[in-house]
Amino acid sequence: MRLLLIGCEYVGANTLGRAIHQWMKDVHKIDLGSIHAHWKVPNTILHYPDELSDQEYQSILALSKTILEANQRHNLYYHAPAAPADWDQMLIGHYIENQIYAELYYGWYGYGGVGETDVRIASHSRGLEDRILQYAPHTVLILLRATPETIAKRMRTSPHKYPIVPEKDIQLVSRRFEEEYNKAKFTHRFTLDTSTATVEGTLAEFIEKIQPHLTPTDLKRMAANKKA
Repeated sequence: MRLLLIGCEYVGANTLGRAIHQWMKDVHKIDLGSIHAHWKVPNTILHYPDELSDQEYQSILALSKTILEANQRHNLYYHAPAAPADWDQMLIGHYIENQIYAELYYGWYGYGGVGETDVRIASHSRGLEDRILQYAPHTVLILLRATPETIAKRMRTSPHKYPIVPEKDIQLVSRRFEEEYNKAKFTHRFTLDTSTATVEGTLAEFIEKIQPHLTPTDLKRMAANKKA
């Protein structure tokens, strides 16, 4: 099973990713491996539940834009297949998230603002998408949505330690994720709305919607290992 979950910060992609991971382990005895969510600077290195120290996070934020961009570019390609890939992988955000946040907030290449797509960011995104579809065409792209009001409430009640999206940009960022989802060439895709659903409810909807996208290998492993 290869999944790419995307959506505006606070839609619950990381929460759902952890729920999917636990469901596969509990019900099907399958470990999907690490959850790769490395594209919200400075959260670029470790896997949940590990955390860097505050000093280490500040060291990442203190890097020059040139060094940070190069590091993240290598990070993106490291997590993209370079040969036929049939192993499990769960990505949160990856090249789509990197493109949107780099364009709006990171200021790489001297860029940072709405309406001025840097060709280098876009070309890397297209190349990474083509690589995924060439070597792992069964990857499932999942867009998570939530209303602006829901996202704003989550920002206020459970703020992230190093947030990316300011409240004033919720609609803009949500629209950008919709645009990139619609432009993406993935055959396997679906959306989930987390506005009012519980984690358990969203997981149940995921389990229903993922069925047509499971590979024969996925189905065989899941049937063989499913707990009675």
